[in-house]
Amino acid sequence: MKKKDMTMEQAMEKLNLLRKKRRALTKEIDILRQRLREGGGEHVAPNADQIERNKAIFKAWKDGKRITEIGVEYKLSLERVRGICKRIERILENKKYHFDKYKDLLPYNI
Repeated sequence: MKKKDMTMEQAMEKLNLLRKKRRALTKEIDILRQRLREGGGEHVAPNADQIERNKAIFKAWKDGKRITEIGVEYKLSLERVRGICKRIERILENKKYHFDKYKDLLPYNI
């Protein structure tokens, strides 16, 4: 059946089925991430861990550590580290989006 030939009911049914599959996959991914963290495997961080990681990266950069050194330590590219630092810097300057997550870094953004 082509997508154009679907009725609205069929489209809604298919959408609901795909959403259910997505929820199941998300649960499975979360379980695998937890097992990796517990087993000391490759670091796969959920969002909260990434925020803490980004804060540590920003602090290290503001304390004078070179971006290349930070990248090696966190297994990130030079551009990724630079992007994280610049993004947090913009957040702190503008005091808008995501400011609540990073407001404790204000003393570093002088």
